[in-house]
Amino acid sequence: METQEHPDEVKTESPIFTALQNSRRRSVLAILIDRNSKLSLRELATTLTTRDRNIPVVYAPPDDTQRIRLDLRHTHLPVLEDCGFITWEPDEELITTTDHVALSDPRFRRILDLGNEEVDAVLAGLANNRRRLLLAILRDRQEPVSRTTLAREIIQWERGNLQPPQSTFDEIKISLLHTHLPKLGDAGIVEYDTEVDHVAYTGDPVFERILAIFHGPDSRLLKKVDGFLGGLLTSYRQASTSEPFDWPTSWRTPYHG
Repeated sequence: METQEHPDEVKTESPIFTALQNSRRRSVLAILIDRNSKLSLRELATTLTTRDRNIPVVYAPPDDTQRIRLDLRHTHLPVLEDCGFITWEPDEELITTTDHVALSDPRFRRILDLGNEEVDAVLAGLANNRRRLLLAILRDRQEPVSRTTLAREIIQWERGNLQPPQSTFDEIKISLLHTHLPKLGDAGIVEYDTEVDHVAYTGDPVFERILAIFHGPDSRLLKKVDGFLGGLLTSYRQASTSEPFDWPTSWRTPYHG
């Protein structure tokens, strides 16, 4: 089922997740990082064509190269530039990476090397702040929860002891039903049984692999000591991220989030 983001939810999308939730853009960054110099649009398109087909450059089909070249120009390069990962000169068709701190982090490169549609779906699911929060809640539980319980825990995390109006609670429940749970369900990260109103984390291996790149060993091993949504998650936020399952804080800038 196709989902649409509510305008208020779009504001909470992470530019980095948005940029990297497409395998083509991850490949572009990997090529540019390896080259470490300006690359022409034609050369970049040819390299991608040969990678797709696993053939030598001399055998790259011109039609495929031209199609990828147009796709890069009109779709992928603008997104990467908006995120602050690249600069490019459309008139001269030259592309190079910026000094974005994430590009020199080995963890970032490991993300770039995860190149398939399942990774795309997981990163798209993680792009929204509220989805990352609900995953932190679900992942720490051993049993399914209702959508009402999930909405209450989200509110508690977002607002602390402040009591929100009923309209806020209703809005969160609706956004879970129509946007966030379908998105995560399509990615295989959660299961939502509408008949019994049960939501559960699936233990998705792709998500766990991405999370391990961000944070190291499975944080659930420390639950008895600290509690995932207690001190441990607070420590994560202070030490490496600003919210659960987000990029390391050091990767972000005031301009490119």
